[in-house]
Amino acid sequence: MIPAQFVAGVCSCLVGFLLSTKIMISPHDIFLGFLAGCFQVGFGFIFITIGARTTPSAMVGIIMLSESVLGPLWAFIFISETPSLFALIGGSIGGGIAWEMAALYPSLTKNLIPVAADWKASDWIIANTFLQKRLLENSNDPIRDARIHAMLTYRTPASFSERFGRTKNLEKNIYNVESWLIHHGDKLFKRFLLQAYKTMNHLLASVDKTRNEKSIEKVIKDIESDIHLVAINSDIFFTSEEDQKTFKIGRRLNKKIYYHELNSIHGHDAFLIEIKAISKILGKIFKI
Repeated sequence: MIPAQFVAGVCSCLVGFLLSTKIMISPHDIFLGFLAGCFQVGFGFIFITIGARTTPSAMVGIIMLSESVLGPLWAFIFISETPSLFALIGGSIGGGIAWEMAALYPSLTKNLIPVAADWKASDWIIANTFLQKRLLENSNDPIRDARIHAMLTYRTPASFSERFGRTKNLEKNIYNVESWLIHHGDKLFKRFLLQAYKTMNHLLASVDKTRNEKSIEKVIKDIESDIHLVAINSDIFFTSEEDQKTFKIGRRLNKKIYYHELNSIHGHDAFLIEIKAISKILGKIFKI
């Protein structure tokens, strides 16, 4: 694989040389090219080639694609170059993180789009994360039990009734809703470490843009982005009422703030279920 990459590099150089009408490269650029080719790219390809022998091909592909994704991040971290963003979007706790980023860097993005999220953990969120913490610390089966409880806050009674209708799993002799909850508990148990779940629960409980004694009015006023609040009418986790309060604050401050509501019986998870509806809302924002 390494010889093939070497030949490909030589061929690319020859093609570039033949197609160029004028080549002017300063010693400084040659030096930077040498550093990038020998160390950044060279060692990177050597390591990925060696690792590919024992790593699944799909994972190798994901790792190689991550270079393009992380490129702007390296520029931001090491030379303080802030990339211009059209939109900063996140759902649920990701929306809370989007609020945090917009507050820290008010000119970071043209559009701030928290979906089924809030700039704070409400009393309801704090209460649920408190119960989650107790389950994670005291249950004999913490990940499964905590996940089963969490799934109840992500949906609604109407959603459960529509999907399960009190039907039973005859093979297991339990209700299908019970089988579904057990499935989600097992699924997360296989993917999550206990400490990772505790960390996520802590982050969810600690979302708060006013923790540094800075009012939400001040936070919203300083943000230069257009703010698009996307709420779900049946969400009992991050409620639409809280987003409406934030919307009213923004309007009083004459900010470019917009409120979008997704109508669904499926609660918090509706933005993952109602693909056409959420695509319609986001399509208007992205003008597609």
